[in-house]
Amino acid sequence: MIKYSLKIILVVIFFFMTGCQPGSQNEETIRPVKTMVIAKSETSMTRIFPGKTRPGKEVSLSFRVSNRLNELPVKKGQYVHKDEIIAALDTRDFDIAIKNIAGRLYEARANLKAMQAGARHEDIRSLEARLEAARVSHEEARLQYERFEKLYNIGAVAKADLDRAKSRKHEAASNAKSLEMEMEKALTGARSEDIEAMQARISSLEAGLEEAQSAFDDSKLKAPFSGYIAERYVDNFDLIQAGQPIVKLQDTTRLEVSAGIPEQLMTHKNMIRSIHIRLDSYQDHFFPARIKEVSTDASGPSKTYRLTAIMDKPENISVFPSMAADMYVAFAVPGEDTGSVTIPETALVSLDGKTDRVWIFDEDTQKAFSREVITGQITGLGIRIVAGLNPGDIVITAGGDYLQEGQKVRALKR
Repeated sequence: MIKYSLKIILVVIFFFMTGCQPGSQNEETIRPVKTMVIAKSETSMTRIFPGKTRPGKEVSLSFRVSNRLNELPVKKGQYVHKDEIIAALDTRDFDIAIKNIAGRLYEARANLKAMQAGARHEDIRSLEARLEAARVSHEEARLQYERFEKLYNIGAVAKADLDRAKSRKHEAASNAKSLEMEMEKALTGARSEDIEAMQARISSLEAGLEEAQSAFDDSKLKAPFSGYIAERYVDNFDLIQAGQPIVKLQDTTRLEVSAGIPEQLMTHKNMIRSIHIRLDSYQDHFFPARIKEVSTDASGPSKTYRLTAIMDKPENISVFPSMAADMYVAFAVPGEDTGSVTIPETALVSLDGKTDRVWIFDEDTQKAFSREVITGQITGLGIRIVAGLNPGDIVITAGGDYLQEGQKVRALKR
């Protein structure tokens, strides 16, 4: 009976003790907040914009000619050097075209040389002999026609015989005249218009040969710069069309980050002091960057202007395209008075509806405390605080909604 009573007492004590311990639901909520440090003689304002990394140079490579793909030695992710062969087409058709045009060009040049030099001595002697024979034949045909004409007049020959004699005379005269012209051409050379026509033909063939040689050269696809093969779009032995993408090549020695800049900040783009990039994968590192370009046309639903910054790829850190990143842009504050600072409008709160206050983060206690401030002009960079903040103060710029005085918070890395 006594043992049974002791057990009951111990159970009651256990439940009493566990019931008195605070449960997890009563534990204080620690809110994450974003902060900024008030610098001495503050003359700039930093804004943060989300973005993604992309390669400094990127190009989709293609052939300028069509044929069957004969070589494709590269793989996705492979590093290639400048001028390294990435792919090659079957060159048999290009070889045949080059040999064909080269042969015709050789023949045309030889003909032009002969035309410009005139006939050879032995050719002239042969023409002289043929011309002499033609003249003799013409004289014989003329005399024979005259005899037949006399005989026809006395009825000794038929009209058909006279006509045949006349035809032979004309044929012999024509042959002699043709040989005389050929002899003149051999002695004086080709006509200027014939030479010009041959020269034009040679120029056309030379252009055709150059085009055929270019087609042969274009059958090899070389890397225009060193980088990584990001994509491979075809397989070996595919039939390739001119302009069809073969691979995507990326140079990541420099990386770009683009971000949308609001309209009110675009008016201050010439007052950008510095740009730093923080990667989500390496939040403890800030990498210096510089402006590459700023668009002048607002795009997207938010109507922001695209600012592109470029940074050198960090050493000993693996950074790839399409990584999430934040762009920290420091703007110079125009006309900033000594002792005044500019903070984001999101940092300003009004707990009583009458006074302007900000939340100050205490690093020692990890708690938030409100402080009254005096505000000044609102600019595109934020709101100016003319009194109430001191150098070294850590102001909560985001996440301060619904905070309580002295509430514990967790400051996100800046």
